[in-house]
Amino acid sequence: AIKPNGTKKWASNAGEEVGSSPAIGSDGTVYIGGSDGVYALDGKRGTRKWKFNVGSYWESSPAIGSDGTIYIGSGDHEIGNGKVYALNPNGTKKWEFEVEGSVESCAAIGNDGTVYIGSGGGKVYALDGNKGTKKWELKTDWVESSPAIGSDGTVYIGGGKVYAIKSSSSGPANSPWPMFSQNNQRTGRKMPT
Repeated sequence: AIKPNGTKKWASNAGEEVGSSPAIGSDGTVYIGGSDGVYALDGKRGTRKWKFNVGSYWESSPAIGSDGTIYIGSGDHEIGNGKVYALNPNGTKKWEFEVEGSVESCAAIGNDGTVYIGSGGGKVYALDGNKGTKKWELKTDWVESSPAIGSDGTVYIGGGKVYAIKSSSSGPANSPWPMFSQNNQRTGRKMPT
């Protein structure tokens, strides 16, 4: 955490390597994936609130649903399939869903609770955010990019080509961090309406 004047506020360990970008909850909690788990850190002090680990490698960045659920993908290129996890705000697992290939894409959460995410197996998935069940999948090429949800609910994602996908959502979730870098402008903060 860096102060506005460029000096260090705090530093916290999240494994040997941090490959994901942070997401910030409405209470200031910082969620981030490290080489050995997903961490929830106190945004003011950098102290660990909790850590979730199932032995996977975390390159996906977290997204936060309107109910505070944290969504993040995992996987290893050499091992094979990855998983998408839904974690409760206290760090316990809500559900997991196995995908083809590793997950480096960040999830995007629609205002109807649908979770959109891409995989290295060349698919874009739409998952029920409450149950973790698959609504649909679309075959693409290798997907490392993170989806963005337009104000009309169209999901945009790159995977060999750029795809615009009609969805059941009518826009992004009303949450502090519904997709990569917080919003479609990738500013990491809410834009004025």
